[in-house]
Amino acid sequence: MRSTRQIPPQYRFEIQHALGKQAEQFLDHYFARWYTIQTIDIATEVRDGYDRIFIRKHDQQAIRVEYKADWQAATTGNAFVETISVYEERKPGWAHTSQADMLIYFVPQQGQIFMLPLAALRLILPSWKLRYREVPAPNEGYKTYGILVPLTQFSKFGTMRTVTPMQTI
Repeated sequence: MRSTRQIPPQYRFEIQHALGKQAEQFLDHYFARWYTIQTIDIATEVRDGYDRIFIRKHDQQAIRVEYKADWQAATTGNAFVETISVYEERKPGWAHTSQADMLIYFVPQQGQIFMLPLAALRLILPSWKLRYREVPAPNEGYKTYGILVPLTQFSKFGTMRTVTPMQTI
């Protein structure tokens, strides 16, 4: 008997990295009207789990920001909330480890930007684990796991803005 279960596509680092950099530039440009944006060195990014520091122009308040760009979400309607970064090493995912204050989750093809405080995400995460599927995302040499959370949930616990969709490579 053949299985009808689809195998998720394997992500290639080079492609994901290039698309991610393109999305970062797009988001930096978009948010620059309200914030002075500081990029973070790679060591801090890996260790502390955030990509930028936004400094609000009108009051100089600093906000640590984690960017996520998701090209699958436009098709599936779901965000991939990473719970396990490297399954083989039992390394926790960004939902547990990021030290960011704010998650900015970007769906480039639809021009949707979701802004969700990480504290709110962590409070609702146990409920999402009970309600939604946790699935693997194969990478080269390891698996990542995440919960498939409907994007409508991100709107309930954060803010959503729609911008002109991003054109990719």
